[in-house]
Amino acid sequence: MKKTMIIDFTTIPDGTQTKGCLYLDILYLETITGNGSFGNGIVYAGALEVLPRPVQISGPGDYWSHLTGVFVQPVTDVTIVAKTYRNSSCSYVGIDKHGAKFNSSLVIPGIIDGNPPPPDPGWITINLTIPDHSHLVSFHISNKDPKPNDAAFWLKSISFRRDNKFGPIKS
Repeated sequence: MKKTMIIDFTTIPDGTQTKGCLYLDILYLETITGNGSFGNGIVYAGALEVLPRPVQISGPGDYWSHLTGVFVQPVTDVTIVAKTYRNSSCSYVGIDKHGAKFNSSLVIPGIIDGNPPPPDPGWITINLTIPDHSHLVSFHISNKDPKPNDAAFWLKSISFRRDNKFGPIKS
């Protein structure tokens, strides 16, 4: 039986950090920003903010931000509600019905350079499409830009379905 589970950042208190958080006993979140530090994702104003920090180099992409989500149980039907100033990349990995790994990716359109840009106020729903009889293992969102806030992104929610037919993830 499938049950939709939702991590709704609008219900999590401001100031909550994502450093190594396990949500709903299924999704482990970790953020890494420009200088390689962990735990820079903070819930603020109803969204998980992933704000970049500068690195020690100069030139394009001085600021970057990453969020990795790892599912400790197999899930399907993953949906992310996100907002980003610049286009952000989202890649994800799963296991197909034959037990083989698959990879896919998409672009989260940014307010500044999305083609087309998302509707105001910029929140967009992203569905991570997976093959039939498959499940998702992890996802990764990243962004970089010479301007600090332009490399930021926000998540309002992450939803997914846990399907018991897959059993536990095997390492």
